[in-house]
Amino acid sequence: MNLRWLGYAGQTGLFIVALLMIVLLFWPWSAWMFRSLYVRPVRMAMREAGYDLCLGCGYELRGLDESITRCPECGEKRG
Repeated sequence: MNLRWLGYAGQTGLFIVALLMIVLLFWPWSAWMFRSLYVRPVRMAMREAGYDLCLGCGYELRGLDESITRCPECGEKRG
């Protein structure tokens, strides 16, 4: 396998397989970290800026009657 065009001249296919395994294992972890660390604070900042969003799912609550106390999408309490 010629890997010179990737900058891995002299590397074996096993190296590429190991590299792909690392990437495939890292991707779900990074998606979970993004979800758990960044999404809720961004939604809270958007609410402070005047957007009426559900903190649980991001559903836009603008235009809904104030008597609706829960999000129609996920059921989280409207805050």
